[in-house]
Amino acid sequence: MCVSFDLKNKEQETHLIYVFNKDFEKVGDYVFTKNIKDKLFELDNIELDDANGGVYLLAKVFENDSRMTKKENKSNYHFEIYYLLGDEKKELSFKTEDKFVGSLMAINGGNQLSYIGFYSDLNDWRYKGVCRFEIDPNTFEVKHNSFAPFTEQFMIDKYGEKKEKELRNLVYRGAFKLSNGDIILNAEEFFVTQVYMSYGMGGVWSTIYNYYDIVALRIKEDGTLVWARNINKAQTLDGGKESFSSFAFNDKNYLLINCSDEVKQLSNNRIQFKQKRSKKTNLYAIVLDAEGNFTHQEIVDGDVNQMPFAVARGVLTKNGNELILVGRNNKNKQLIKVSATD
Repeated sequence: MCVSFDLKNKEQETHLIYVFNKDFEKVGDYVFTKNIKDKLFELDNIELDDANGGVYLLAKVFENDSRMTKKENKSNYHFEIYYLLGDEKKELSFKTEDKFVGSLMAINGGNQLSYIGFYSDLNDWRYKGVCRFEIDPNTFEVKHNSFAPFTEQFMIDKYGEKKEKELRNLVYRGAFKLSNGDIILNAEEFFVTQVYMSYGMGGVWSTIYNYYDIVALRIKEDGTLVWARNINKAQTLDGGKESFSSFAFNDKNYLLINCSDEVKQLSNNRIQFKQKRSKKTNLYAIVLDAEGNFTHQEIVDGDVNQMPFAVARGVLTKNGNELILVGRNNKNKQLIKVSATD
């Protein structure tokens, strides 16, 4: 594992990075500096090279001395990747030109490094499809990049019919590289709202955290989008019992969520998972197969076991096919292990 500290310096970007082994013993440290104003350098991702303890850094670097994301209908930024190992330092820069990419997520596996994210034709905070960049760790060059729009099935899942819309407010929740090089990406529609609560002569502002639809997709190494699905969900609570955890095993994508026992039926054969009460929730498993077809199954009945599980904080076991969740009801605690069936 590695830990990065962003040191305060307005005129120069500075990061102090520590690398630890599985026994939490320090095995390396790095000081990364770049002669650029701190506000123009946005560190998106740090990925550890488990083979030798090296560190990959991904940054979004703004141009024209401005944090404006758009200039003359093109992106006003580019991405930079750095590799640090001992005294060795590699650097790679690439630009998405007329595509707007809010951020990227790193997946290190096999003989190359992959970055995946969402893109838009309009701006930095809307999403039309998925993008993927393949980096050769040896030559430190971009081997391949692709931009794939969401499928018609995905738009039907989301809106009930195909519409010319782009998504927004997506947050990465998990990415997994399969043995054939495909990547499964899970994200969530997350946003914060504030509501004024009136109490007689006065009132208070209340902050609400909204955990909405799940976006799940699978993309090939060459950029072909195998499938993309939107799973309708509405949660507006807090405390770790919202959101979801996920893992991938044997070409299947497993999602663990809490919701009420009334799964709402929508138009066009769609369903929606909702959570009404924080103390009474059912634990569900949603499984997407190799073709993107999904099924759902109740694992824990909240009436029988009144122990809400913190699905947002699931821990994946080393073999990758089991997820451990912690449940809590006042002083009582409980562990549950969810395993892939095949």
